[in-house]
Amino acid sequence: MKTKLVYVLTCAPEATYIEQALISIWSARYHNPDAHIVLLVDDKTNELLVGKRAEVLEYITEKVVIPFEDTNATMMYRSRWIKTQVRQLVKGDLLFIDCDTIVMCDLSHIEHVDADIAMGRDENIDLDNEDSLAIKSIIDNCKILDVDIVKEKYYFNSGVMYVKDTIVTHKLYELWHEFWKNGVSIGLSIDQPAFAKANINMHHPVVLLEDRWNCIIPTQIEEIYSAYILHFWHSVSFLYSQKVMNYIHQNGLTDFAKYYILHPTETFLPSDNHVYHYKLKDYIRFYRLLERTLKSYANHIDKSFTDFILHMRGSSIIANCLRAKLYRIASLLIVFAKMYRVKLSPKYVHYTNFYAKK
Repeated sequence: MKTKLVYVLTCAPEATYIEQALISIWSARYHNPDAHIVLLVDDKTNELLVGKRAEVLEYITEKVVIPFEDTNATMMYRSRWIKTQVRQLVKGDLLFIDCDTIVMCDLSHIEHVDADIAMGRDENIDLDNEDSLAIKSIIDNCKILDVDIVKEKYYFNSGVMYVKDTIVTHKLYELWHEFWKNGVSIGLSIDQPAFAKANINMHHPVVLLEDRWNCIIPTQIEEIYSAYILHFWHSVSFLYSQKVMNYIHQNGLTDFAKYYILHPTETFLPSDNHVYHYKLKDYIRFYRLLERTLKSYANHIDKSFTDFILHMRGSSIIANCLRAKLYRIASLLIVFAKMYRVKLSPKYVHYTNFYAKK
């Protein structure tokens, strides 16, 4: 694989972004053993890569430390500054990957994409999705930078970016960095509105990447089994819960952690916001996986399950069953609660987009 895999990592001492990066980078290395993996870190974060937290360095090929003259620069500022400068900091074609991701396969086929730069849709939806509550926020943020995003078909997500080393991409990144700094000066610290403005100013060089290259959980939950890269919201997987992050911080990547990184679909529980397939065999499969996972979680992480999300009908009963080690009963109750919401509740409307109106 000629394309470099690139990560940007900034982290405060009390935060767990290093642990998130470890999960993603380990998964990338597992599925791409010969890949050249570049880790870009700011100088403060670099000082934190000691002890168990230094494990992430075992799976990378190259580390680049970015010094900041302003020692008071926030973690978010440092992260976005480096991210919008990636093209200038790394030589060669690259695939940028956010830290809150899990790589699911060999990524070498990204090199078949015929584009200077390619990215997936934000939230895995088009901008004309009238049911999405996310669109209003996107429009409002872009207006701050005088960008009329309504005229565009796509709003791109910068969590996964295939970027060739060309004059076009260098110019695009220069504009992105400039527009992002302009946004920061007027109170807009996020980077995607600035990227949208740069793409428009460059007459749309960005080519659409398939959603499975940046499968944003849980917006396209039905596509997770064919995804190349899963892009998580922390609340949808126990891998990103505070207790599991603390566990990895203290122990590194144990066999327990590695198993669930390689089987992330078994970690989407027991939140009510995740839609599973409708066939009876799928509910039976979910039940069997759930019972096993609950036992494993109790043995390694937390027997009281205080970090689990239980926003569903009968959540207090389920929580009591978990604390009493009645995993089979708890699993059945969770599955029945999901079936009720999906099959029987008149208040529930099936959605493929997490933001869809209900």
